[in-house]
Amino acid sequence: MPQGKWICAVVVRRTSLGVEFWLKSDQDRARWGFPDFSLVDHHDPQQIVHHVEDRWHLAVRSLASKPFATLRRSRNEEPGIIRVHVFQYMGKHPEATGPIDFRSRWCLLEEAQRRIRRKPLQRIVQDVHREFSNQISLFDRP
Repeated sequence: MPQGKWICAVVVRRTSLGVEFWLKSDQDRARWGFPDFSLVDHHDPQQIVHHVEDRWHLAVRSLASKPFATLRRSRNEEPGIIRVHVFQYMGKHPEATGPIDFRSRWCLLEEAQRRIRRKPLQRIVQDVHREFSNQISLFDRP
């Protein structure tokens, strides 16, 4: 069976409290996690940014030119590899057209790790914090 081309978008921002992670939960599910999706052209960073902006209404910029990590999809999902990309939150995307059928929240490191149940993603939260926390500029709220 061919492996899927899945993307996991880790979106972060820095506030006066520290680095925060954007988590979402589909309205019909109770689990919190990062946005993930299948994408035909998963090597094009602009396609990934466009999808995140349109689907989840977030203006973002990539913090790395290649995937930060890869992991296997869970056994309850379609088989494949997930490529984890890290983005800095720049604000709301005003022209986004996708439906709002999800809940979202910003979480500091420890809360993000508690809310995300999948162990490999919990480790990625820690790794992203360690690797990128110095590169994230302070987000000014309007």
